[in-house]
Amino acid sequence: MGRGSGDVDSVSLVDMTASPPHAVSIAPVASGPEPMKFSPDGKFLAVGAEMGTPLATSNPLYHEHGLIQIYALTNKTLSLVATGQVGRWTEGIAWSRDGKTLLVQSDRDRIISVFDFDGQTLIAKPDLIPTGGPVAFGVPWQ
Repeated sequence: MGRGSGDVDSVSLVDMTASPPHAVSIAPVASGPEPMKFSPDGKFLAVGAEMGTPLATSNPLYHEHGLIQIYALTNKTLSLVATGQVGRWTEGIAWSRDGKTLLVQSDRDRIISVFDFDGQTLIAKPDLIPTGGPVAFGVPWQ
């Protein structure tokens, strides 16, 4: 997790089957990564980025939107395949069981962004509007 200071952050892939476990890949991610979740088949990693959205609008590091970035996992390497805009202050990510739909919570805007994903492209669908500020997801298959 970054400091929210506009820096490029990173995510490390750790090989838990190695002895001892160790980082095998480090990928740059957008500023302020907080939620992240592997797809049910383990082939993709979704990383939310706050991009300064929790900051005051007068702050020079503030952005109007957060980001969702999708990384493919191939041969123990993460590579960016898709990026989409989400609301402010990302807090949770959930994949559908088949890995073709992605939900991203944005607490400050009180929305859940919905995307279709075909393995290469994110297609934005209409947002869901819950009755409160969404901050956590739980699904039985992850």
